Amino acid sequence: MAKRGSNIYKRKDGRFEGRVSVGYKENGKTKYRYVYGHSLAEVKEKMAQVYSGKNTQEQSKNKMIVRDIAEQWLAEKKLTVKAASYTSYRNLLNNHIYPEFGGIRYTALTKQMLNRYMSELLVSGREDGSGGLSVKTVRDVIVVLKSVCSYAHNEYNFSNPAENIKLPRIEKNSDEQAVLDKYERIRLKQYLMYNPDRTNIGILLCLYTGLRIGELCALKRQDIDFQNEQIGVTKTIQRISYDDGTTEIVVGSPKSVTSVRDVPIPEFVCKELIKFKGSAHSYILSGYGTPVEP
Repeated sequence: MAKRGSNIYKRKDGRFEGRVSVGYKENGKTKYRYVYGHSLAEVKEKMAQVYSGKNTQEQSKNKMIVRDIAEQWLAEKKLTVKAASYTSYRNLLNNHIYPEFGGIRYTALTKQMLNRYMSELLVSGREDGSGGLSVKTVRDVIVVLKSVCSYAHNEYNFSNPAENIKLPRIEKNSDEQAVLDKYERIRLKQYLMYNPDRTNIGILLCLYTGLRIGELCALKRQDIDFQNEQIGVTKTIQRISYDDGTTEIVVGSPKSVTSVRDVPIPEFVCKELIKFKGSAHSYILSGYGTPVEP
């Protein structure tokens, strides 16, 4: 294929081919639009039309505010994440990101603005003004911001002011990591065994299996293999908030693929579980077909 000027080529079939850069693919490579014509002038004219349309689009997209782009990002995420994750993203946007950045042009965002905002959240981010947000919450907010900025870069070829933003570190605190010591565990076990009810047997299960609260609430009798003394963890329960303000208890799969697992249970716990009768489809904590809310 013979070249005839910048990005114009003469094809073997005699036609001319022109290509115009229109952005970037997800892998970072340039994305092109191709035009064809029987003469060099025809191709140049078609390329000029593409450039003209591109410039108009550039002017339009440069007026986009942060909320516009974030809503596009959120709509895309809704197709690929669980309802709980979508709700979490929505709440972080509504409660933290939109009040600060929602109405400003995306192109006005800078790394300095984002770093300053992160510092403010840590120091005085609570709505009642009583102090800063937890490091985990601030990390969650910034992770969403970084993801929105990455989307803007991939979709519109905007610069990414959040690319090199460093997340605040979660300092390990021995006080926060406190767990029951040996004697406290024995006392708790004794209390639970001497006061057997469905709530206490649930606490006993968590104590000796490490089940999460949502996994415990979703546990049915059919999930317990009494013969082999193990539990099949395949579900979790949580309350989901929707955009219209309503909420719903949702039973779904655990937070990750590795969370679907078989967990061994001690023999004495198995014996306690057997005492609580119910159908295969009844929930352990309620004894009925309706689960207990976490």
